Amino acid sequence: MVDPPAGIPPAHDGPWTEQAYLALPREQRIELVDGSLLVAPSTGEQHAAAVAVVRAAVQAALPEGLEVIGPVALRLCPGRILVPDLIVSAVTADDPAPEVRDGSAALVVIDVVGSGNGVADRWFKPQLYAGSRIPYALLVDHDAPSAVGTMLIGGRFHEFARAADGETLVLEEPFPLHLDLSTLPAPAPEQAAEDPGAAAAGDAPEDGDAPEDEGDHRLHA
Repeated sequence: MVDPPAGIPPAHDGPWTEQAYLALPREQRIELVDGSLLVAPSTGEQHAAAVAVVRAAVQAALPEGLEVIGPVALRLCPGRILVPDLIVSAVTADDPAPEVRDGSAALVVIDVVGSGNGVADRWFKPQLYAGSRIPYALLVDHDAPSAVGTMLIGGRFHEFARAADGETLVLEEPFPLHLDLSTLPAPAPEQAAEDPGAAAAGDAPEDGDAPEDEGDHRLHA
């Protein structure tokens, strides 16, 4: 038997259950959606540094009683587990922390993306977050520096704040936050040259039509 390449889940018969999903190694981000797996593109030092910048800004802005943690497995409903880079939630006394947290615990979900992320992170996953009634979401792009804040209204996320390269994202709710996008790590010169037209964070299709998927998650049924 030949082992699958790194990051590729082993062969599996039938839909993936939560039990089978939770038994997988966590070498990279793998998410469960209705019996299928979403395997995220590999991330590197730039993504980790960008997440650290966002975490620090959020941490500094949090009022008492809230905390920022992540990456964290978040159960949106039975059989649907996503792994946002960060979430903001009420401080809990859970020790040890649960392997999977309930989606109702999240006040804000935060994903940091780059040129390797496409439809799943920018369009599909926000719809799932909204469907589970998470109140706020923040999407930050470190390659085409931009950030979008959205809030849940009528079961859908609606944009209420946006910032582009060199600007500062300013949020007034659910707590005041200033995120200076100039502090995000710059992409390596060769990466910028390879992808000069990277889409900005939150660039979503209109009228609910998904854009073509480029460089995104691999789906494993």
